[in-house]
Amino acid sequence: MKDKILMICLFFVLMAVLPLGFITKNVRSLPENQTDTNTYNKAYISKAAEYCNKDFCDEAVKAIAIIARTNSKASAEQPSLKDNNSNSELYKRIEQYYKEDKSVLRSMGQPVEIPVCRCTDGFTSSSPKYEYLTAVASPWDSFSTDRDNSGDFSGISAEGIDYLCKNGMKAEEALKWYLPKLEIK
Repeated sequence: MKDKILMICLFFVLMAVLPLGFITKNVRSLPENQTDTNTYNKAYISKAAEYCNKDFCDEAVKAIAIIARTNSKASAEQPSLKDNNSNSELYKRIEQYYKEDKSVLRSMGQPVEIPVCRCTDGFTSSSPKYEYLTAVASPWDSFSTDRDNSGDFSGISAEGIDYLCKNGMKAEEALKWYLPKLEIK
């Protein structure tokens, strides 16, 4: 009788502990060199702030925050930063939307990296590295005096997002203009 009771107890213990092994294997871990989630998020918010200026409207800032959140979910590498701007007003605006809006851009259900340029030469470009991106017109970039000299115009134009939002589009609509193949969830 003792053997049966012992076997039943052992069975229940295994049933309680076994699912924990599956759960811990499916939890996304931070990169090896990154131990603080808050610092990790700050790096993406700081990187997003590099493409904006303090005159961006709230909907544009929200769109940039969605891109920062998406890139933090899609990438295992923390971006390199030119400077620490976490005390700036713009950083705080992006951080506010980053925390409030949990939207993420996805391709086939998965978060994907979204490249950002400050301003295009009138069109974004497609890229073999980002097969989910589409080249789109961004003619309003010609109104900007703040040009991006990198020559890589894949992804979105931050100035273009701001122009669209200042002219009545919501953040999600402006993002869909530049990223028509992606869904926002």
